[in-house]
Parts: sequence; structure tokens; C-alpha cells
Amino acid sequence: MLSECSASLLIEVRVQLGLRADVDAYVQGKEGDHVNDFVQGADRIRKAGSKAEFSMVGAVFSSKAQCESAAVGVVGAAIRAVRDQIQEESRERWDKSHLHDIPWIYRVLH
Repeated sequence: MLSECSASLLIEVRVQLGLRADVDAYVQGKEGDHVNDFVQGADRIRKAGSKAEFSMVGAVFSSKAQCESAAVGVVGAAIRAVRDQIQEESRERWDKSHLHDIPWIYRVLH
């Protein structure tokens, strides 16, 4: 029987390699906006995971492995869905709105 679950959130930022130093610094700074969106959304992720976990409490499984597998599937799907929402909201806010466009000054070639 499932009694509880736990999860952790890892925010990983990936920036294109090989950028000029000034462009890299600009991009690194702007990526902080996305990180902040995820930090601000962490409670939404936690609530979705808790709700999914609660939906499974008391369920009976034939083995510990089956219980863990079911929990990973249900809770994982719930938190991924909210993570994807936050990611899309962040893209809308910063990227699709052009607030993260690289200013022309950084586009000048070496």
C-alpha cells in the first residue's frame, strides 16, 4: 500500500556553446528570468504532485515494485504536466513576446 511519495525539482539551464563573451553574458542573464518562473511555480508543481499522490493513498498493489512504478507514473505525469505549463508560460512571457530578443548591438560580428 502506498503511504507517501517524494520528489525533487532540478532546474537545469542550457545555453548555446561558442557564443561571444558579451552575448553569452547577456543570454545567461536573461535565462535567469526562466529560472525565476520555475522557482515561482514550484508550489504549483508540489500541489500537483501532492494531489496525484493523495489519489493513490490506500491503493493496494501486489508488490512494492508495482506500487513504486504506479506512483512514479501517476505523480510523474502530474508534475510533468505542470512543469510543461510553466515552461510554456515562461516562453510566452519572455521569448514569444520578444523580451528576450538579443539586441542588435550583440549581433555585430567580431
